[in-house]
Amino acid sequence: MEITGSLTDDIKIAPEWFHSSVSIKPRQEILKQPLGNVNYQVWDRENAKNIIVLIHGTGAHKRWWDPIAPLIDKSFSIIAPDLPGMGESDHRKEYDFEDFSDSRTSALFPPKLQTMPIPVMTTRFIRKKMYP
Repeated sequence: MEITGSLTDDIKIAPEWFHSSVSIKPRQEILKQPLGNVNYQVWDRENAKNIIVLIHGTGAHKRWWDPIAPLIDKSFSIIAPDLPGMGESDHRKEYDFEDFSDSRTSALFPPKLQTMPIPVMTTRFIRKKMYP
């Protein structure tokens, strides 16, 4: 596929896997937090035994994962949050990487899931800053 410079045209000529993936709509959720709400979406998978968390890069949003998340192995349910101040999550007076970490870890999971190893897929920027 050749990128044309027009998002509208590029979506029209995108491959079938792209259109198929974005047609699968995730469940939308809001996590209430004292510093501001965090919006996230979930692709629930029947019989999933694992969870994977997808973290977008700075200045992006959870929907960047829409074409990719449905392609992940069906043994995973998938969670993709909007980091604080991005996408549909509330803006905050101050930001730091600890706030980003809180938005993607224990706050998103009930206590029984907090003991499970949960893989995280990130963009390069976030991985470099949060996961040395």
